[in-house]
Amino acid sequence: MIPDGAELLAVRSYRGEREVAIYGVAHLLPVNPRKTPKRRRKLVSRIYGHHSVGEGADGFRGLYNSARYSVREKARGIAHAVQPYTGWASTTPDLDAEDRPVFYIGADLEMVTWHTGRASNRHGAAIAFQGHLGQRRPTTEQAIVAEVGVEYLADVFKLPITTDTLVPHSR
Repeated sequence: MIPDGAELLAVRSYRGEREVAIYGVAHLLPVNPRKTPKRRRKLVSRIYGHHSVGEGADGFRGLYNSARYSVREKARGIAHAVQPYTGWASTTPDLDAEDRPVFYIGADLEMVTWHTGRASNRHGAAIAFQGHLGQRRPTTEQAIVAEVGVEYLADVFKLPITTDTLVPHSR
């Protein structure tokens, strides 16, 4: 279910076959009140692919839970200012009122997010596939929203989609 307050950013075609809705929800996600996110000083030059490892809840609820985990203070480990992923491709995407699958933008595009490592965070955006993709392949709907999400972010950041600009987490 699309949360109240979600902002429809775009509707994009998936290979001319169907539409995918892109919603901005960064303002609806938990943040760490003790940390201040940093504004980007470098232009985004890469989009990194990730997987969340955990399955969790579908749609926005899964993104919300991932954000809550990422920003909370832990006994050991790092608590982040904001959730780490620019975009979220849920295992089972939410459908909006027009029955379009949804790709969520979960971070302010002008802010640095933690996802890969220092320099990569400063010049990169990250798309997370929900789930452990070392143990399964993306679902069909998940792959569709991720592909459209990559195209959207590439347009926003004025990037060509190449093997140099769309890279896995480890690169």
